[in-house]
Order: sequence, then structure tokens, then C-alpha cells
Amino acid sequence: MGAHPRSEVRVRDDAAAARVRGDPVLVAEMFRNLLSNAAVYGGGMIFAWLRPMPDGRVAVTIWDRGPGMPPAELERLAERFYRGAGAEGTLGAGLGMAVVQTLADAFGAELTVRNRPRRGLAVQLVFQPA
Repeated sequence: MGAHPRSEVRVRDDAAAARVRGDPVLVAEMFRNLLSNAAVYGGGMIFAWLRPMPDGRVAVTIWDRGPGMPPAELERLAERFYRGAGAEGTLGAGLGMAVVQTLADAFGAELTVRNRPRRGLAVQLVFQPA
């Protein structure tokens, strides 16, 4: 993760043979942005789960055990240049989630972000089959 705090990523891949709609380089960029955010704002352990859905789509969920975000900030997270109160003192321009949202829209994927019930933030991308 380079300049990010030390984090461990645990991956569960139940969709290894699945193919999704999107450019491989840009899909990888989406994952880099999401994992980077989880490392910077969630710290510590990061989890990723790739799973096929019954309708052929593929869900990718990344979550952390950080503090999460106030609901009003969650609504603005994908706005260009928006940085929540928890971003104070960290590097960044507020573009990572905007890039993820723009690419998700371009590939017909659905992006959802929510606070986890106990602690942390969960981001899910649901991709269309290739």
C-alpha cells in the first residue's frame, strides 16, 4: 500500500471464474482506490469478498473496522473533491470515491457505501456479467 498505514487485507474469492463488464485496468483502479481508502481511514484489518450472485452479477464487498462516517457524509462521499471530517490531516484530494463512482456508472455497476452495524465502513460494487 505504499505510503498508507500498515494494513492486512484478507480476501475471500468465491467468484474466481467470473467475468464482469469493464476494462481490467480501470476495474483494478477501482479496487486500488477502495483498498487505499480502507487502509487510510479504517486502518488495520481490511476484508474483501468477491462472490457471484444468482442473477449472474458479481458482488465485491470491501470493509474495514474503522470509525465509519456520519450519515450526512456518506451521502456526499462520491462527490468530487469532498473530504469528510475524518480526512483532516491525511493526504488526498477527495477524488478516489468520485473515480470509483464514475467508473461504476460507466460499467453499469452499482456502488453502495454504508456503515457496518458494529464498527467500520462497507463498500459494495455489483458488476454486470461480461
